[in-house]
Amino acid sequence: MRSFPWMVALLLIGCRLPDSRTAVEHEREAEHHRAQADRARAAIRIAETTRPMPSANEAISDPGAPAGEIAAGRAAYEIQTAADHEKVAQQLRHEAEILCQRVPPSQWRTCPINLPFTVEKFSSGYRLRPGGSAAAESLRGEIGCAIARSRIDRSEEQSACPLFAPGASVRVVDRIPGGSEGPFIEISGAAPTELERRIELLRKR
Repeated sequence: MRSFPWMVALLLIGCRLPDSRTAVEHEREAEHHRAQADRARAAIRIAETTRPMPSANEAISDPGAPAGEIAAGRAAYEIQTAADHEKVAQQLRHEAEILCQRVPPSQWRTCPINLPFTVEKFSSGYRLRPGGSAAAESLRGEIGCAIARSRIDRSEEQSACPLFAPGASVRVVDRIPGGSEGPFIEISGAAPTELERRIELLRKR
């Protein structure tokens, strides 16, 4: 039984794209897979022009898929994988566009935590009270925009920002139990030692 290119491609497509990649990284992956597809298509052309005509016995027995069909399956897989990466990259860029549309570009910062800030530990992480007089809603917008933009491309500054500690969950609250007025930035879910390291780096900025 002959194999068909789409059947070969179906067998090759088996892994999900990792969520942690940025839009730029997805776009680079897409370029790589499209280049691989071009190589596979070149292999198809070579197979079509160099493969000898099968004998009668070979045509009947057909022990496996010809090289051209395997290459066609590979090309289909690479094209589909490239399209998947491009789709994710477009989604990430679109999300950033939406989340940043209410934040003036002059306020786009990688780590929008104003100095000086105070820090206190709570049950599941750390609570920061940034300096200045920004309203909670404005701070939410800036942080949401910063996080969305971090999913487009990475920067060195992110490695020193508590907002981007691996596993961190971030939220802005207007007040905390006991009635203290904010806004406060609550960061939880990340390893305490990593959060503490980043907080200290931010203090020295």
